[in-house]
Amino acid sequence: MTERERPHPDAEVVERLERDLPARSTAEQETRVVYQRLIGRIGDLDLVEPAPGWEDRAVERWRREAKPRRTAKPPRRVPWRPIAAVVAVATVAALGLLVLRCGDRERPALQVAVERAGPPNRQRAPAIGDTLRAHVRVDAPHVELRIYRDQVLVARCPGDDRCRRDGASLSIGLVMDGPGQYEAIRLSSREPLPPPQATGLEVDVLTARERGARVAREPPITVR
Repeated sequence: MTERERPHPDAEVVERLERDLPARSTAEQETRVVYQRLIGRIGDLDLVEPAPGWEDRAVERWRREAKPRRTAKPPRRVPWRPIAAVVAVATVAALGLLVLRCGDRERPALQVAVERAGPPNRQRAPAIGDTLRAHVRVDAPHVELRIYRDQVLVARCPGDDRCRRDGASLSIGLVMDGPGQYEAIRLSSREPLPPPQATGLEVDVLTARERGARVAREPPITVR
């Protein structure tokens, strides 16, 4: 197997993360944190619309460059798919290193962890009775930490008695007392944030972004 055909060392970790499977080792969990931070930061990026007519200009440029010259040699076929795959993996790895370096100087906007209850030799997957601990960085005039269970709001900071404020950090410990998917999000804005709606998580996120707020999310925690 050549280097080009060899899979990226993190490919299996990313696949298990997408399938919501638990980490099999401390090293895998640390690698997951890097990609989760990366996903959160990408979600915080501003959407920049390209200038009108960019598609037509791009197509016209491709047409001009694709016209063969009489004296030119026949164009060499380039294996674009393998090259694109290598570039994509290299980009993700570089961004992951960037997130790690940034994390050394600045606390992540949102951190989520599970504090396990029961005997130390119990199963590794989150279970009923475990505690979800979430921390958010407070660096804007209006910052909220919200936790949803199966898309329904179950905790909101500030405002909940379980919330704690420590300088530029806001945190909560929530006992996961029933099965479901628990998800923590961070909302931040210069203007007052819209209140949560009865329609649930996705509508709250969409409404906040429409009002100009930034949203940081971590993958949901599944408790069975």
